[in-house]
Amino acid sequence: MLALAAQATTVACASGFFVIESAGITQNAEANAKYKDVFEALDSFVKQYMREMNSPGMTLVLANRDGILRAASYGFSDLERGLNVKPEQLFHIGSISKSFTAIALLQLREEGKLDLHQPVVEYLPWLTPAVYDGYVGEYEIAPSFSITITKENNKLMAQATGQPKLELLPESQTKFFVKEAAVQIEFVVEGTGKATSLVLYQGGRQLPAKKIK
Repeated sequence: MLALAAQATTVACASGFFVIESAGITQNAEANAKYKDVFEALDSFVKQYMREMNSPGMTLVLANRDGILRAASYGFSDLERGLNVKPEQLFHIGSISKSFTAIALLQLREEGKLDLHQPVVEYLPWLTPAVYDGYVGEYEIAPSFSITITKENNKLMAQATGQPKLELLPESQTKFFVKEAAVQIEFVVEGTGKATSLVLYQGGRQLPAKKIK
């Protein structure tokens, strides 16, 4: 069981695109005694690191397969008002998701469900650039506004009238998104694999566009 320090509340909880961490210090009594010197050295390192990185606040959780060993919050969530990092403080997960993905892939490899040396299209066939050939063309949303889809160096590109060209990144075989804006494009495909139209999702609207070229 976890021994909770006076200022501690909940332990770490990951959800969606955010991570909610504990406040104060939550620690395993046995681990605290065993790693007391390590934890003190870690706190000193974190303090130095935050100073060098000009970081106002953070939460650090140490865990193993048995659960939380220690969770500690450092610094401030609001420098101007001097507010400490609290349990409800939200942190963008950012590049941590890459670590989660890597661990999941290695677990699948250990289970014999994934060969890391195989081309990715063996598992995600819709990533095959040849599929993009059926999407190339011009799609009209309005008489004076259209989206031109091209394939360049095995990448699918989209360019709306009067706007810069953007790369379309796949969510599935027919649905794509762009990194630069909250925009999605879904192709309507016939049996031959060629798109006859597309739907532009933006700002809560769904704008159909018929393929004209």
